[in-house]
Amino acid sequence: IMNTTNERLAALETEIARCRRAARRDRSIAAGLAGVLALFALGAIGQPEKDKIPEEFRVRKLLLVDAKGETHAAFGLLKDGSPRLELMDHNAKGRAVLALDQDGTPQLELYDEKAGSRVQLGLLRDGSPVLDLHDEKGKTRSSLFLTPDGSPMLGMTDSKEKPRATFGLNNDGTPFLILSDEKGQSRAVVGAAKATKPDKSQAPLPESTLILFGADGKVLWRAPEDARKP
Repeated sequence: IMNTTNERLAALETEIARCRRAARRDRSIAAGLAGVLALFALGAIGQPEKDKIPEEFRVRKLLLVDAKGETHAAFGLLKDGSPRLELMDHNAKGRAVLALDQDGTPQLELYDEKAGSRVQLGLLRDGSPVLDLHDEKGKTRSSLFLTPDGSPMLGMTDSKEKPRATFGLNNDGTPFLILSDEKGQSRAVVGAAKATKPDKSQAPLPESTLILFGADGKVLWRAPEDARKP
């Protein structure tokens, strides 16, 4: 009986040792498989397939930063829900802004290094385009725009934003030039500027028209003689 018991114990120890070896082998295999799966996953992340690219990416505000964490571009919504894109220089000062007004009209504004507005490009509510140029104090000094009928106009103002020169074309293509003094009084008219008739209607003067006015608005000289004051 003793021998039989010893034999059974020996056999049991042998079986336990075999099971331990098998368990260690299985753990090694499992670890190897886990490593392979991890490398496969990293490879899938590093090289995404086209069909895995998301169709939408929704955020309320997007900031683009450099290696130092400085923001150089910001895209988001204003409080009224209007979208706005701003580009900043290396001093974090806004230099360009593209936005939509509350009525949906687009506006592009460019700033100098002192954050002063120098150029503004946009559309009026009637859809007419307008380009404004500003001086270093933010005063509008020149405007290029189209009237609702599509006629081009170029206006120039002084440092007080008083109109001093207006050059444009009528809707029939005839050109005109109007020069004004600091009080806004027309002092010279060249070309087909519009004149007021006795019946209060307006009609363009001949393209060869030249009229000079005094400070009081009275005509000093005109050619041709029948040209009316605009």
